[in-house]
Amino acid sequence: ALQGATDESGKAVIPEDWNPPGWEALKSLSAGRFACLGAAAVISSAVLPISDAESEPPAATLPRLSAALEKAKSSCTTILDVCKKLSTLKLEDGEVLDSLCSL
Repeated sequence: ALQGATDESGKAVIPEDWNPPGWEALKSLSAGRFACLGAAAVISSAVLPISDAESEPPAATLPRLSAALEKAKSSCTTILDVCKKLSTLKLEDGEVLDSLCSL
């Protein structure tokens, strides 16, 4: 959203060719996290449809669906941890920068 934003003078806030180290990896991780969240939402809605949520007690979650939800939750947590670590790396080391660019 910020890539096309301009300041008061019409100058781009973020240059079009801006590509910091690890940017592609961070975007891929974020997309993966949201895909896991979406998958968990689909599984959850199959177990307990929204229209029945208020009138009936929750149905017992089937063991395999429960395991799938736990794996999705675990994956989301892991992806979030990796994103946090990527975003706080010290970027003074040329070797680290080179390895991030190859992700």
